[in-house]
Amino acid sequence: MDGKHTSSHSLDLRDDARLNLFADGTLMIRSTQESDQGECQCVARNVAGEVKMQTAMLSYSSLPAKPSFVIQPQDTEVLIGTSTTLECMASGHPQPHITWTRGDGEALDGSRHLATSGGLYLQNITLQDHGRFTCHANNDQGSVQATANIIVQGMGAEGHD
Repeated sequence: MDGKHTSSHSLDLRDDARLNLFADGTLMIRSTQESDQGECQCVARNVAGEVKMQTAMLSYSSLPAKPSFVIQPQDTEVLIGTSTTLECMASGHPQPHITWTRGDGEALDGSRHLATSGGLYLQNITLQDHGRFTCHANNDQGSVQATANIIVQGMGAEGHD
C-alpha cells in the first residue's frame, strides 16, 4: 500500500523515516512540513488489482511564533570598490519579512544596496558605506533587529603599496 498525492508524487514508506503505516491502514507522518500538504489518496495494490480510496486534503499549520534570527549580520571590513553581503535570515510563523535600514534610519542607496533572500548585497563599496546597517525581521507576532558595522578599508591609502 502506498499514499499518493494527486500531483502523482508517490510516497515510498520504506525510504522516508517520517512515515509509518499501521496495520489498520492509518498513515502517520512525523515532523510534518509545509511541503507535506495537499490532496492525498490511499491506493492498495496486489496481483488481483488496485483499489483507490477517496482523496483527503492534508493541511499544514504551525503555531504562531515571533521572529528569531537564524543568521545575524556580522561586522565586516571591506575595501573601497569591492562588494560584500551582510547575511541575515530569520524564522517564525508566519515567515518574517526582512527589511534593512542604515545608521539612524537613513535610506539605503537603491542602486548599490540590494536586499536578497539571504541578506543585503552591497556593491562597489564607497566611503559613504562606512557605518551601521540594521536588519529588521517582522511578522504579526513581533519583531527583532540586529545591527552590523561596515568598516571601509583604504581610507586615504590610495597610491600607497
